[in-house]
Amino acid sequence: MREKRFDFIEGMRGVAAMMVFITHYCSAFLPAFARVKGSPTHFSWETHLSHSPLFALINGATAVYMFFLMSGFVLAGSFSRSRLGAFRQIVKRLIRLYPPVVASVFCALILLWLIPSAHIEAARETGSVWLSGLSLVNFTARAMLGDALLSSMIGGYGGISRFGHIDLLARLVPLTPVSVAANIPLWSLHAEFWGSVLLAVLSSLYPTSCRAIFWAVFVSLFFIMGTSEYSLFLIGFFAYLRRHSLIVERSWTGSAIGISLASAGVWLSFCPTMGIFTTLLSGARRFTLMNTAAPALLQVEVSALLFMAAVCITPSIRNLLEKRILMWLGKISFGLYLTHFPVLFTVSSLLFSALAQRMSYGFAVFCTSAAALPISLAYASVFQRFVDRPSVDASRHLSSLRLHANRGMEDTV
Repeated sequence: MREKRFDFIEGMRGVAAMMVFITHYCSAFLPAFARVKGSPTHFSWETHLSHSPLFALINGATAVYMFFLMSGFVLAGSFSRSRLGAFRQIVKRLIRLYPPVVASVFCALILLWLIPSAHIEAARETGSVWLSGLSLVNFTARAMLGDALLSSMIGGYGGISRFGHIDLLARLVPLTPVSVAANIPLWSLHAEFWGSVLLAVLSSLYPTSCRAIFWAVFVSLFFIMGTSEYSLFLIGFFAYLRRHSLIVERSWTGSAIGISLASAGVWLSFCPTMGIFTTLLSGARRFTLMNTAAPALLQVEVSALLFMAAVCITPSIRNLLEKRILMWLGKISFGLYLTHFPVLFTVSSLLFSALAQRMSYGFAVFCTSAAALPISLAYASVFQRFVDRPSVDASRHLSSLRLHANRGMEDTV
């Protein structure tokens, strides 16, 4: 029986990618709205909007955590349907992720080489501490190779790598500090890859293990992963296993609950950090090995969980996410996520600095944003066609090779 398609996931990817895009542009040009500490307020409405539900639309942390949940859900299905073992699944994932990641780093390096200090010039106008605080890449061969091949995905960036606390590794393989990375959003690909490894192992265990043993392992992993982002991959995996009961087709009760969950997710995404999350994180650190860095991040994780649950049990939200424009954004979402940041720090910053000398601040921000969106979407579309899509095809080719090899062995028996 053919597996049902979950097209709403594609739409969710599109929404999440646009949230990250808007977050970074607001952090650069409307820093008070984006809650960038130490930055000036250019308009009175920035502060008001930053404490309103609209802030949930530009909370990039929520979007990244939604990506992790979606990866857990989608990869659970992909891995469980495949005949490949855990090791080959991991190799397949490397083939899927590495080419776009490395290509995005080198494309970023080209832009930064051509327009090296545009973001610093723009920061003088915007006053954004975030925009001026990222010095970006050190143009040496070692820095470029380390950023592209190691820090971007496998090792993670210095300061946020899951391996950073291992002194021996830190001395043997120095990691690129995230503040000088060529393409800073790649910090999340470190979690994406190792979360994929976790799911590949679980997927290989699920069909062959006694259910009691499997769930004991699963629960044990939760205690190990704690409140870290890797628990989101586990939750996505669990959601896939329970997809037939979780994804509600028609239910007024389910829709009412779903809208309530979405409203709660919006609330947690924009409200100040609640004391209960400080208490929860403090308690979790006593019993679990890996945890998120701050109570505010735990609150955002819960917000992302509420959004995901709301989508699953609310048909009207899923139907909205399956609209053509959101599906197209989902198709190019990985490319947009990988490419928008260098464009912001070079082309967009250069354009803003030029416009700010000739017009009012607000109009310069508007014109820069109006130009940056189509440029970024076009760039992401090209990237998706010539880099991202071929990497997907290459990873699928590994599965077909394995399948043909198995058939060949069967034919010789």
